[in-house]
Amino acid sequence: VIFIVGKRGSGKSYSASVIAESMVDLEEEIAKNLAIIMIDTMGVFWTMKYPNEKDQDLLEKWKLEPKGLKKIEVYTPIGMFQETLDKGIPVDKPFSIQATELSGEDWRLAFELPSSHPVGILIDKMLGDFADQRIYTYNFDDMIKAAEKDNSFDNNTKNETINRLKVAKTWGLFSDEPTKISDLIQGGKVTILDTSAYITSNAGWAVRALVVGLVTRKIFIQRM
Repeated sequence: VIFIVGKRGSGKSYSASVIAESMVDLEEEIAKNLAIIMIDTMGVFWTMKYPNEKDQDLLEKWKLEPKGLKKIEVYTPIGMFQETLDKGIPVDKPFSIQATELSGEDWRLAFELPSSHPVGILIDKMLGDFADQRIYTYNFDDMIKAAEKDNSFDNNTKNETINRLKVAKTWGLFSDEPTKISDLIQGGKVTILDTSAYITSNAGWAVRALVVGLVTRKIFIQRM
């Protein structure tokens, strides 16, 4: 376990990048057993694709030369993919998750709700109803329809739930064909999951926490 800590601008991200680059630059027999995922909340790690010309003088002292990392793929949320490309950021693939992958607890995390909040309780009931009916594939429209038809909650709770689901739909994070964890985890390669698009979003921290939670859970399950 490595913990990198320091004040802003002291080189934490730089150090993490060096560690990642050094791991994939090991001999092929070793590197192929290592898979690196970097969740980028600030939008800086895509620069690993390019040679570090800025520190060329320092590198020369160590008999090194600037070089871009070739074994790297940058993902960004599917709804921001084209916009990110248009800004000139070299993203490679869109990243998405499926609504069915979220538990009631995940939705509460995303909406920043306490466990006793009526919206969270309604979503829990909705997911339970889907499971009872053996409905394992559903999207936002299906969830909104289920909330509209549920007569066990008052209209205020139903309307708030529907509005929150509609907002979540605009996050650009969900699709019916989610990214496979096997695509993110590849031996000898660095995968950057760029969530910096949510920095200016009202629910930015919650959405980024949701992505981190889901990805790490998928990795754990895959590993087990």
